[in-house]
Amino acid sequence: MARVHNDVIGYLRLSCRQPSGIWTIRGLAVHQSCQGRGIGGRLLRLAIRYTGEHCRGRQLLSFVRPDNNISMHLHLGLGFTPVSWPPSGPGHGRSRPPAAASERLHTCLALTLPAAYSRYSSST
Repeated sequence: MARVHNDVIGYLRLSCRQPSGIWTIRGLAVHQSCQGRGIGGRLLRLAIRYTGEHCRGRQLLSFVRPDNNISMHLHLGLGFTPVSWPPSGPGHGRSRPPAAASERLHTCLALTLPAAYSRYSSST
């Protein structure tokens, strides 16, 4: 969560699918009056560091609306790449719950951990 004078100006929410080690950004927002100041980027870098340091996650996913150019640019600039969702192939059979409707309407971007963690482990 990002705050200024006790007012929340941004947040990022994470969840993990166990035991796969795949983390998902379930929400990322910065108040409109505070956008363009690097807050979203700092929140994303902190999420990368957190999942790398404490969780030993394998992958960090984020679902972004294709028309959200600012968020797409931010994610791509931090090393996220578009991937197919839901995944298919061995290990992605019936045991996986169906993709949520919101996931199907967004572009799935993925970041491989811990390689990305080492890139952002010394900065915020």
